[in-house]
Amino acid sequence: MCVNRLKPRQVLRRTVFYISGFDPRGPLHYHRLYSAEAAKQSAVNGQAMTVSKRRNEGSLQSLWTVETGTTTTQIRFLRYEDIVRKQWPKNAADMYRGIVRYSWQFLRMGVFARIWRNSWPGFLAVIYPPVLLLAMFLAALLLGLGAAALVTPWIGSFAYLAIAAVLALPFAIYRLLEIGLNAFWLARSCTFLVDRALGNVPGIEDRCAAFADLVAKAVISGESDEVLLVGHSVGTHLAVTVAARTLDKIGASHRFSLMTLGQAMAMTPDSDVARQFRADLATLSGSEQVDWIDVTSAVDGACIALSDPLALSGVSRADGSRAQPKLVSARFNKLFSPQTYATIRRDFLRTHFQYLMASELPGDYDYFLITAGDTTLAQRFAHLDSVTGFNRFRMGQT
Repeated sequence: MCVNRLKPRQVLRRTVFYISGFDPRGPLHYHRLYSAEAAKQSAVNGQAMTVSKRRNEGSLQSLWTVETGTTTTQIRFLRYEDIVRKQWPKNAADMYRGIVRYSWQFLRMGVFARIWRNSWPGFLAVIYPPVLLLAMFLAALLLGLGAAALVTPWIGSFAYLAIAAVLALPFAIYRLLEIGLNAFWLARSCTFLVDRALGNVPGIEDRCAAFADLVAKAVISGESDEVLLVGHSVGTHLAVTVAARTLDKIGASHRFSLMTLGQAMAMTPDSDVARQFRADLATLSGSEQVDWIDVTSAVDGACIALSDPLALSGVSRADGSRAQPKLVSARFNKLFSPQTYATIRRDFLRTHFQYLMASELPGDYDYFLITAGDTTLAQRFAHLDSVTGFNRFRMGQT
């Protein structure tokens, strides 16, 4: 059934549901981030914003209110950090096993190849942890063999015990790699995606269903002019599931908005859970009840920039169906001075979180006007066409 488009109107009340990436820090961190960055962005867009204190509402959500002109927005942070903490590697051995696990599944299921074809920077990002791990253990092995060869004339075969000792070095320098090189944060996300695809994340599917209940309740109530679901990073994968389950629960006359930030749908291995995920992508793409905007940036090496999530996941659209999401570039290079932009793009983690942060200059992408301004998501980007033909990072294409 085709739903009639809403005529452009001012948003007086909005409800935002936010799903973070694979991050154990929870709502306290994200409330502080939103409050601090909204204050900075006000100086850029000229729109005063008042962010309330945060409060918990049950175990599933934490919320705060944003007052912007005549618009009141309630931001509801959907909580799954308890699940993240259970999945979070506790030590070097856990981390290294996770890297081996996701690398094997990515290789076996063709995920590495899919990422390579669509984004060589994304490929370098996901291949970096296993290459680093392999290089560390090979270097330790060679060092151990060399040390053993040097001392063998004096202590005989006992010298080869040095090999076992030196192989402990990758474990000894784990914290240095973690803190100094920030080497493993993307590896954790990849491991989580693999574990979820294989059904090895207890509680996550039930949590998504519970999130969908909350979103559907807000949509059906009609109390908000816009209900906006936002997913960032790994949260985009969960947001797709939540949005699809929400469609199952609302009537044909209701609609909502979906914004995915920094998505990397190509990182989803093929499995029973992933096949459901692909079906959800197809459902959302053709739905007239969802306005879906996908925002990425070419400078964000942790995403597959300006690429159709359905194509990345091997999903075909039905003939004549609505084609979404609309692909939008955040154009971070236009939101900062050349000097600041050069600094940001050198920080791998910062670029992936810039979607949630303030800019120096005004532009089409303004996270705070999107989530708390007086215009719906679809209206805000109505003047832009979906980006097509972005082949800058695709192998064998120009």
